[in-house]
Amino acid sequence: MPGTITIQKYQEYLHLLKERHRKQMELSYWAFFQEAWKEIEPTTDLVANWHIEYIANVLDQEVNRIKQGKPNPGDIIINVPPGTSKSTLVTKLLPAWAWLQDPSMKIITSSYSGDLARDHAVMTRDLITGDWYQRLWKSKYQLKMGRKRKSQYENDKGGIRSATSVTGRLT
Repeated sequence: MPGTITIQKYQEYLHLLKERHRKQMELSYWAFFQEAWKEIEPTTDLVANWHIEYIANVLDQEVNRIKQGKPNPGDIIINVPPGTSKSTLVTKLLPAWAWLQDPSMKIITSSYSGDLARDHAVMTRDLITGDWYQRLWKSKYQLKMGRKRKSQYENDKGGIRSATSVTGRLT
């Protein structure tokens, strides 16, 4: 019958669509952020104001600059009101996406509170070890099991994620 598609062809098509979406999330922090939000905030709808996409794109460019070894043209200062997703953008989700770009990156995040910094690092670790992330990117790297502390952990490609407070020590 003309215009019909076999189940096998349909499954191949679905696989290609999923692979395209995975690649899109890998190449774009904004695309990754929108999907990863659902994983760390399953009961909260993302209200995607323009500033969130803008900051995500700036961070995307910065991670790619670092990956390429280009010089730093200057600091990024994010100054938006409380409750506008700064922490989720920068300290919860960005490290998980940055390791998709280069799993050997050494990442340090800081907060005014050691407990808050640790909580954000745990959210990142839980995202990385969760079903969604592992299903899509398990082959990129794995966390080292012996070094899965809350505020510092490593992956098998040399990457390190450390979290501290502004008054804390980091070695």
